[in-house]
Amino acid sequence: MLETLRKQGASILIYAVFGILIAMFVINFGAQSVGTSEGCTKSAGETIATVDGHDVGAPAWRWINNLLKRYPKEIRAQYALDWLVQRQILMTEADRRGLQVSDDLIDDNIKAGRIYHQGHAEDARGAYFQKHGTDKAPEYFFDYEAFKRLVGDLGFPSVAGFKEQQRKEILAAMALEMIAGSARASKDEARARYVYENNKVSFDLVTFSPVQYAAAMSPSDADLDKWLAAHDADAKAQYDKDKKSYTGTKPTVRLRQIYVAKAEPAKDAPPAAGSGSGSGSAAPAPAAPAKDTGLDKLTAARADIVAKKKTFADVAKTLDSDPAQRNRAGDLGWRPIEDLALGDDKLVAAIKTMKPGDLSEVITTDAGYYLLTVEDKREGDLSYDQVKREIASTLARKAWADEAAKRAALAALEQATAQKKNLSDMFPHGMSPEEKRRIQQELQQRLQMKMQEQGRSGAITVESKDVPAAWTAEADVVPAAGSGSAAPAPAAAPEIKASTDALPTMTEVKVEVIRYSEVRRDARQLGEHPPQDLIAALFDQLADGQLAPRVYKIGDDYAVAQLIKKDAAKPEDFEKIAQSKVADLSAERGERFAARWLHDRCQELSKASRIKYSPKLFETVDDSGKTVQGGYQPCFTLRLPEDEEAEIPAAP
Repeated sequence: MLETLRKQGASILIYAVFGILIAMFVINFGAQSVGTSEGCTKSAGETIATVDGHDVGAPAWRWINNLLKRYPKEIRAQYALDWLVQRQILMTEADRRGLQVSDDLIDDNIKAGRIYHQGHAEDARGAYFQKHGTDKAPEYFFDYEAFKRLVGDLGFPSVAGFKEQQRKEILAAMALEMIAGSARASKDEARARYVYENNKVSFDLVTFSPVQYAAAMSPSDADLDKWLAAHDADAKAQYDKDKKSYTGTKPTVRLRQIYVAKAEPAKDAPPAAGSGSGSGSAAPAPAAPAKDTGLDKLTAARADIVAKKKTFADVAKTLDSDPAQRNRAGDLGWRPIEDLALGDDKLVAAIKTMKPGDLSEVITTDAGYYLLTVEDKREGDLSYDQVKREIASTLARKAWADEAAKRAALAALEQATAQKKNLSDMFPHGMSPEEKRRIQQELQQRLQMKMQEQGRSGAITVESKDVPAAWTAEADVVPAAGSGSAAPAPAAAPEIKASTDALPTMTEVKVEVIRYSEVRRDARQLGEHPPQDLIAALFDQLADGQLAPRVYKIGDDYAVAQLIKKDAAKPEDFEKIAQSKVADLSAERGERFAARWLHDRCQELSKASRIKYSPKLFETVDDSGKTVQGGYQPCFTLRLPEDEEAEIPAAP
């Protein structure tokens, strides 16, 4: 850094100031400073845990807890102790291997702005360095006073105590690096992995979503009664599960509605033939307003309902302008009187004056014409008999919709196979994922511009996760070099078969074929967890133009697929980046090996009761002021994917 200052023509005064800072640093950080070894005196404080006979002191506990302030209080202690347990295991291994950390190494790291914690170094220059120059060419100068403030903020009364924690953190990081560094990968393995991951496929996909079929269904009361008779135990179990939601309920009403939209205004009539087209010709005469028959139809329908010629539900099935509401016979379900969510104050006002069995007058709004009825009212604690029909409706509709989607997918596959048709010839083409992203981006840009004009901010949320591909097979299987073949195929999913159960009537559900282009094996376009049996079929089993032989599940949806073409990765492209790819594979193997080593060692010590800690670390106070004893399971952050235990709490 001094050489840089000379080249920039810095003044002698700057050199002097910088020299004084360095001198202060050496005096306070040097080997002669007092108390550089936490374990040498009783001043280190009480022991909060022991790991394989080695003490973990309170200073370490304060250090790591201060670093983890972003974590919620209820999990901070568990994370802090778990790292300290791991750190001590790694330090013991470092001692076995003869590793040492000198004060000079600690000083050099601090002077360079490197602070070690939790197994790695972090650039901390922003915390205790002065920054000069520009963002493109910044220069950093050590600030001893800022460093002392940082040490104090981290809970250390002296720099020496901080240095002792750094010694231990560096030892742990060195041991972890040595363990991970024992993993190796060959160039042939890295090449095979590159080819495997960079093969691409283009394919057509038709998905049949139960959600669409649920909306298209019109189950009758007889359908629900039949389902409930066969599945009463399922409905009762659901009631018991949700019983709290049926206790002390506020007044709610069950509503049905018929909505008839207003007629579209007529367009202006074109000029009459022979009227001329010169500048003096008359403008087109406005068309006479079309008679809106919606009001008359709904008024007549109301008269039929009052006269009991038709039921409200029957009229809704034929007259409602909303297809989804027609399928539900106008049923709006149970709604709290305090929040009817009907979209218009006139409708809300009408409902609040009605009793069960009442029929409203025809209500005119800006959107159209409405007729409402209150079928029932309830409040308080609801019995199973009071709610079993709505529970049955929810459960049955879900089961029926799933079955309907499944049957539609199987029928489409059977038709395409028998008639040797392409999916693109059988179904209309839908929007590709790329086109959807483009439209979403355009909408986002428009929204941002609008928000900026109004001095506001906002965003359109895209429901997807861009998760990078990773070579994470626990067995560390790499395709055979030069084979271009995939890792072992996943276990075959159970065959999808349709039942023979009768389904309610439903309107037609329209589905589309979607073209997916140049998809890699991670198949992120199909969601966070793409079906591995479909991926294996597309990449390893099908030839260009071939229809997949079975129906696949993608989430809750059923899908039929047809491979369009494969594009194999070019091994010669690998040669340009071979060195970095070999290093990447070695590093990933090393990380997995080190995680496995640390996991196994920690589990071994835990089972042998060689990890002990103070229960007071996990005491909390509840809202009533009562002390609650929390728990801790050693090594819980070291669980590997195959461990059948609860998930680790999300880190900030």
